[in-house]
Amino acid sequence: MSFIMRPVRFASTGHLIQGSGLFQGSSDFLDFTPSSGSAETDFTLEMLVKLAKINSGDWLFSVDVSSNSFFFVYLNTDGTIIIKNQTSGSTNWEYTTIPVFRDTSAWLHLVLSVGTASNNVTLYANGVLVPLTVNTNKAAAATCHINSAFSHEIGDRSNNSNSFDGYYARCTGIMGTTLTAASFGETTRDGYWQIKDASELTFGANGWLLEGGVNIAAGTDSSYTEPTSYIPVPVTFDGTNDYLTRGAALTGEADGKNAILAFWIKRNGNAGSKQNVFGNYNGYMESYFHTDNTFNLLLHNPGGTKITHIKTSAILVDNNWHHIMASANGTTQHLYLDGVSDSTSSHNVDDVIDFTKGGGDYWAIGSNAEGSGAAKLHADIADMIFDDTYLDLSNSSNRAKFISATGEPVDPGSDASTAIAAGRPLVYMNQNALASWHTNSGTGGGYTENGALTAGPTVRGTGANDFLPVGTITATNDSPTNGDA
Repeated sequence: MSFIMRPVRFASTGHLIQGSGLFQGSSDFLDFTPSSGSAETDFTLEMLVKLAKINSGDWLFSVDVSSNSFFFVYLNTDGTIIIKNQTSGSTNWEYTTIPVFRDTSAWLHLVLSVGTASNNVTLYANGVLVPLTVNTNKAAAATCHINSAFSHEIGDRSNNSNSFDGYYARCTGIMGTTLTAASFGETTRDGYWQIKDASELTFGANGWLLEGGVNIAAGTDSSYTEPTSYIPVPVTFDGTNDYLTRGAALTGEADGKNAILAFWIKRNGNAGSKQNVFGNYNGYMESYFHTDNTFNLLLHNPGGTKITHIKTSAILVDNNWHHIMASANGTTQHLYLDGVSDSTSSHNVDDVIDFTKGGGDYWAIGSNAEGSGAAKLHADIADMIFDDTYLDLSNSSNRAKFISATGEPVDPGSDASTAIAAGRPLVYMNQNALASWHTNSGTGGGYTENGALTAGPTVRGTGANDFLPVGTITATNDSPTNGDA
């Protein structure tokens, strides 16, 4: 069977892509794990790549968890591309290209479309339909692990030794929709395949667009539109030296049954280790990321008995901003992630929370504040609010005081009194400039800065699906839109 593939180039009417990201085959990849999602029956995956070597067996894209559940596109050692979905070691469906791909001098534009119908797996290369060998047929309505809360990796699989060696100029994930190559490119009059602008496509839940050298090197999802109405002031805790201590009780705090805590956070290191976020770490109020990467809130009574323990079911280890808010009043507990209820509970006892144990000496942000400060936080934080009052977060109008319906930050006011119905809260860390962020715009008094907080990246709402760069991905000027054919 003959297969003729069009070369790729940029014409004067085409879409300009600013460079590419160089993956050097040494465990360089981009990683994204949706905090929530469900396996897809319909999706489209686009990849614009140039190979740096052949016969190496490189991973182009994968979804993987514990090496037993994954979907992947794999450039085999013979130059064929394998498209496969597997669960618990068993293949659900698998296809292999009949033609081989071995050209290291030209750009290759791949569009993979997987739909609900039986055997609905379609691959285009530079706009041309690629013939496939059916190794294991995909059944009708068979789901794929893409969009599940598993690791999505561009250029690798589970930090495998066969990392991709070459250039990525664009990678697009479309969830819930099957598209053809015509959505991403078009044939010029002289027979070349020309890239089109993909930014106006509908990406679906957990979809993404990574395009250009700078964005790919940083893992930045350019399908997301930055908000302009309100941008919080974020800071970075480095996971080694940075934490804040109060050294005394919060001014005006009182033991009682009520508590509310809310903040924006982007974790960026030390996944799998305990990291404290905020609390009185003499053992009576503690909020932290557990070693399983869930967020936990613990509350104790004056006798040290645990009365509240709620945690997320979501695993938070990606490179994206998330909003967490929790409240309790003795009989009721709430925990919301990105505006959606996500709470599992092991304790719910109607009792008094001890906020003043030990005179409040151990109130801290970013560590447990004991000795040099253990369990340090490695994350970016903005809009941290705490108070010893209660807010019913099951009421959507109360949640809307912190996060919009579209997942964007909401201005809580200069002292957060807009968000807290009872007035100005005990703790509000954000509105000050970086140099004075630790001084607290709430009523509870300032903190002492240990280490040196640095300016954090702009808070991006929950619509952004940024990937975490692993290894060294270098931004280059090389792309199919700079004259390369």
